[in-house]
Amino acid sequence: MGTRDVSPVWWLGYRVGVFIAALAGGMIGAMPVGTLGLVVPFYVIMPLALIVGGLVSGISAGWAANLLAPDRTRSILLPIVGVSVAAAPVAVVIAGIGLFVSRVLRVSTNLFSVLLLSMAILAASASVAAWRFRRANGRLKRDLLITLGLLGAAPVVVAGTVFATCSLIRCGP
Repeated sequence: MGTRDVSPVWWLGYRVGVFIAALAGGMIGAMPVGTLGLVVPFYVIMPLALIVGGLVSGISAGWAANLLAPDRTRSILLPIVGVSVAAAPVAVVIAGIGLFVSRVLRVSTNLFSVLLLSMAILAASASVAAWRFRRANGRLKRDLLITLGLLGAAPVVVAGTVFATCSLIRCGP
């Protein structure tokens, strides 16, 4: 079955499915890091949560695109994750501006909503990258090793960042 044989409705479902997988994966990756905000300052945890969320969002988008692709092409995981993580600083700046404006306007802000909207930006970037970075043949073993390596590096980066931050400033409730 070629890509031209698939209906436009199916392509829309494919793209929405990849976005939802990226958003869900990103939130699953960001929420455990976000809970560290009870001990570590918010200005450290928010960017760190978005970076880890972007990493998991990129991986989720890549695998969802692999599973849902009608033409049996494979995603190239490293560029997808790179685009998603590179979009994290943009999401941090947008979230910071939103929080600043809400404080100036004296509007109460739900931080979960800020995280969800920021993660939607990362999920959109991961989805577009997953649609763009495809190849005709792929190696499942290589993709699995990349996924496991990236997921294994995330807790090390989080723990190192929290340790370094709490070594320099006082952390605690």
